[in-house]
Amino acid sequence: MFMLLVGPTRTLQIFGILERDDPALTSRVGLGVDRQVEEDIRLDFNVPAPPEEVEDKTDPNAALKTQLAALQKELEALQNKKNPGLSKDELKKAMDRYTAKMNAKLDDERERMKRENDRLRAAAAQAEEERRRAMEEAKRQLEMMKDAQSLEEEQRTSSGVIVDDGVKPPRHGPRISGDASERILNQNEQFLASAADSVTETSLSQPLADPSRTIVQGTIISAVLETAINTELPGNIRAQVMEPVFSFDGRRILMPAGTVLVGQFNNEVQLEQKRVLIAWNRAITPKGQSIALGSTGADKLGRSGTAGNVDNRYMKKIGAAVLVSAIGAVPSALGSIGGNSSSSSGTTINIGGGGGGQSGGGQMIASVGGAIAEQGKGFLEKFLNLPPIIRIPQGEEIRVFVNRDLVFR
Repeated sequence: MFMLLVGPTRTLQIFGILERDDPALTSRVGLGVDRQVEEDIRLDFNVPAPPEEVEDKTDPNAALKTQLAALQKELEALQNKKNPGLSKDELKKAMDRYTAKMNAKLDDERERMKRENDRLRAAAAQAEEERRRAMEEAKRQLEMMKDAQSLEEEQRTSSGVIVDDGVKPPRHGPRISGDASERILNQNEQFLASAADSVTETSLSQPLADPSRTIVQGTIISAVLETAINTELPGNIRAQVMEPVFSFDGRRILMPAGTVLVGQFNNEVQLEQKRVLIAWNRAITPKGQSIALGSTGADKLGRSGTAGNVDNRYMKKIGAAVLVSAIGAVPSALGSIGGNSSSSSGTTINIGGGGGGQSGGGQMIASVGGAIAEQGKGFLEKFLNLPPIIRIPQGEEIRVFVNRDLVFR
C-alpha cells in the first residue's frame, strides 16, 4: 500500500536499493559548474554596444503633398487673375462683335462663291456653244461630202456628158493676169499661191481613250535589222526592237525588247539616191500580241528612208559604152579596107567597079555596120539606164516612225 502511494522508484530510493540522482551533488562532486554559472563572466576586450534603432520619421506622402500644394497655388493664381469687373453687358457686346465679324466673313465667302459659280456657268455655256457650232460644221461638211459623192455617182452612172461649171483646172498650170499678158507660174509661185488660198480648219481636242495602253502617233521605235536589204528586187524584211516602248503615260511597257517587226522595202532607186524607202506593216510582241503598224522607216535622226551602201554601177555602164563603140567601128574599118587598096607606088586602084561608084561588097558591109550600130545603141541605152543598187547589211540599226495611234488590249 505504501509502495502504491509513494511510487516504486521512490520506495527503492528510501530503502537504499536505488541511488538518488541529485544534480546539486553531481555538480559538487564534479567541477563545480553550478558555482561557475552563478558568477559573472568577464571578457578581456570591450564588446561594442548594439546599434540603436533609429526610427524613420520620413513622410511617404511628402511628394504628393508638395504637388497638392503647387496645384492649390495655381488655383489661387487663376482665381486672382479673374477680372471681377467684367459685366454681362460687356460680355454680350463682345459676343455681338464676334458674331458680326463672322457674318461679314460668311457674306464675303458667299459672294466669292457666287462669282465663281457665275464664271463656271459662263465657261460651260461658251463650251456648249462651241460644241454646238462644231457639230453644225461637222454636219454641214458631212452633207457636202454626201452631195459630192452623189454627184460623182451620178456622173459615173449617167450616159450623158455632165459639165462641171466649177473651177476649171488650168491647162498649162496657174497663170497671173497682167495688164496685157499672162505668164505661167513656176513651182515656187504655185506653192505660195496654193498656200495663200488654203482654208484654216478648226479641230477639237479629245482625250485619249486609254493612255496607259496607247502608243501615240509620232513615237520613234529603235530596232535592228535581222535581214539584209538589196534593192535589185523588192522584198520583205524583218527587224527586232532593241529598247522597250512605253505607253503614253509611261506606266506600262507595250512593246518590250525583242518585239518582231515585219515590213517591205521599195526597189525603185533613182540616180544618186542613197536611201531605201521602207514600210513597216506589223509588230508581234514576245507575249503573242500582234498589231498593224502602218509606219515608215527612218534613220537615227528621223529622216525618211534608211541609208545604205550605194552601187551606181559606173564600171558596167562605161564598159558597155566602150564595147558598143568598138563593135560599131568594126564595119567602118572593114569597109575602108575592102573598098580601096593602095599600090606600092602610091597609086590608088579601085577593085571591082568603076571609078566613082561603090562596090556591092562595100554596100553590104555598110548595111551590116548600120544594123550593128542600131543594135548596139539599144543595148547601150539599157546599160546606161541601169538604176543604182543600195545594200543595207544585216544588223544595221534603224528607226521606225509610228504613223498612227497603237492601242494594246
